[in-house]
Amino acid sequence: MKNKILEKVLLKTGIPDLPEILSGHLSPSELQSLMLEVYNQQSGSIQISKTYHDYLKNRFVHPSEISQLDFLKFDLLALSLLPEDFRSIELSPLAPVGTCSTMGNVSQKRIITTSRNTEVVADSTNFLTLECARRRKAELKSDPRSTSRIKLCSSHRLIRGQTFDPEKKFTAHFRIFSLCTAGRDEGHLKFETDSLKEHISVYLDIFEKIFINRDLSSIETFITDFSEKYNEQLWNEVIAPLAKKYTGFRFSFDPHRKTAKNYYDDICFRITITSEEGVDYDLVDGGFTDWTIKLLSNRKERLMTSGIGTELLLKAFNTNF
Repeated sequence: MKNKILEKVLLKTGIPDLPEILSGHLSPSELQSLMLEVYNQQSGSIQISKTYHDYLKNRFVHPSEISQLDFLKFDLLALSLLPEDFRSIELSPLAPVGTCSTMGNVSQKRIITTSRNTEVVADSTNFLTLECARRRKAELKSDPRSTSRIKLCSSHRLIRGQTFDPEKKFTAHFRIFSLCTAGRDEGHLKFETDSLKEHISVYLDIFEKIFINRDLSSIETFITDFSEKYNEQLWNEVIAPLAKKYTGFRFSFDPHRKTAKNYYDDICFRITITSEEGVDYDLVDGGFTDWTIKLLSNRKERLMTSGIGTELLLKAFNTNF
């Protein structure tokens, strides 16, 4: 079903199959040239008053409610707690068009696509994956069986096209601190259990630092194995050692999780914090995907990504740095 604005456009142009014509007969570079010319012609008639009006009304361009200083404090804290072999990188604001839809199975309608065959970054873990794949490819070129792990992180502002409920403190653009670990299957689920423990530990270390006077039992880590094959091993090699180290936190299996079931490959986790008002906030989410398997055409490749909603954390909780 076409939306009303599109139906209006098709009626105005008198070309009912215009989207099919443009997508099926024009190459991406040709479509880019066409759209650049359209925007160039339209911009010539825009008045400065309209620019100001658009700034006031357009939810995509409003500044964050959180100060830059608070974001910087969080990022410095998070980076200081990372294992030494993680490398922080500054991502471009733009990713190749299709980065989210091809990896995360997200509709392109939810992504801000530009007229230059790029998209505004909507998920930094997808983008970090591309860089991990590039670095893993270089490793595999010198050693086809390399088990070297690539560990990257980035703090980045994302933007998404769908409408969010402001009552839940969600906005069109928001900041995420994300981690990405890429490597090779090492047998006996070693890559998976090591990476899972490491990612979760990073976030729990952060929470220990910023929630100094808070009851840490309000913070719970949920682990899910959609295949239900590895629960015993995950309990013995991930949950048990984490629970021993982080005694104030709670840890559970979540066998009934439905969200992101088609996004992650079997094993994933989330960390929820319950506010003093009794509201549960899912602040951290992560898991394993097959993205580097597909990108490098190698069934032995392994990948784990995760991220913490910095924006939501700073909005919903009083934090100490």
